[in-house]
Amino acid sequence: MNRDNALKIGFVFIVSYVFLFVLSSVNSWTGFTKWHATLDIFRLDYLFALMPVAGFFFMFFLIDWIEAFFETRFTRTPWFAVFVLVMGVVAFYIASFWFFCNVFGFSTNEACGQQGAKTTLEYLSSKVDTKNVVVNFLSGLPGAGPFFGSFLSTSFFRLFLESAFILFLLSAVFGWAARLLYFKLEGAKA
Repeated sequence: MNRDNALKIGFVFIVSYVFLFVLSSVNSWTGFTKWHATLDIFRLDYLFALMPVAGFFFMFFLIDWIEAFFETRFTRTPWFAVFVLVMGVVAFYIASFWFFCNVFGFSTNEACGQQGAKTTLEYLSSKVDTKNVVVNFLSGLPGAGPFFGSFLSTSFFRLFLESAFILFLLSAVFGWAARLLYFKLEGAKA
């Protein structure tokens, strides 16, 4: 990677980092946890501050390995970003399910048994009162509104939006886009 391309990729990273910070700052619209930026190292939430860095560069460098290992160019299509987002939601659901199943299971002195799984499913699918602008907008749309509104207002989706994992996923998509930009820049020089 030459210096010009590295500067362009660095610029894309900085823009994506600022975008994610702004997105979390308007948390009444997005539902994200407010990301407090401070220079006080004892008050900084390092998980929210460093998760976009990890997601961006993890995906940026993972693309080459995926293409070499699976011998595919699927990573260069927009469907790959959709695939990453869907798999991320599924992974978060599985992690949340096992976490809450164990919490509810241990309260009855059993490790994620049948009762713990039932209680977990009830909890993750329960409705929450939300003042999120996006949820309220989607709930008001004809046709798709009832589905999206009911899905977005569940406890699971609230947990997902308030976690740092959403920042990781979105920054991974930005890392993927930066890698596509890098491929395009390298192809233009050849």
